[in-house]
Amino acid sequence: MVLFGFALLPNVETQKDIISFRKRFSDIFEGPMLSLSENLPHISILQCPFSENIPIKNIIENANSHFQLPITLMWENLIYQPVGWVFANVQKNPILFSLQSYLLKQSGKFINRSSIDTDKSIKGYTKEETDNYFQYGYRYIGEAYKPHITIGRIDESIEIPLSAVLDFNNNFSEQEVRFDRIAYYEAGVFGVAKRIIF
Repeated sequence: MVLFGFALLPNVETQKDIISFRKRFSDIFEGPMLSLSENLPHISILQCPFSENIPIKNIIENANSHFQLPITLMWENLIYQPVGWVFANVQKNPILFSLQSYLLKQSGKFINRSSIDTDKSIKGYTKEETDNYFQYGYRYIGEAYKPHITIGRIDESIEIPLSAVLDFNNNFSEQEVRFDRIAYYEAGVFGVAKRIIF
């Protein structure tokens, strides 16, 4: 199943800060390294098996006319998300839910539902996340939406080290973060924004 996504990209300075944070703990967090050229730090709004004929340019241009960017949010905390994920959470601002709803209305008919991997492990999913996954190919929709930047993977038997939590708290928690672009990307391993398409 090839996934594509709509995402909010933070300003470049924030991206650099997140990349540096990930590098500082590269001996703990697994998965692809983040960078400005590939695997960009981002907040996914949707990540689905979209078909090739999706009118990306029109959808993003319409979204830009409905939602005024930049969008300023607040960092929350560094969390473990089952199973095996490390997320840097941002506040659940109503504008994100509105943006997701808008993009889903515009793009929903282009989801290739026949390619959703029904054999995928859904261990750790809530009932709503499970329903979302089998309907859209993405678990974080509607009330289940969790706005975050994925930092990496960690073995489920290991807690996030206190040093990483404190580092995140000192450098990010309760600070503003500005998202200045809506992008469409091809997802890579572990859902990273492997390549920006538009």
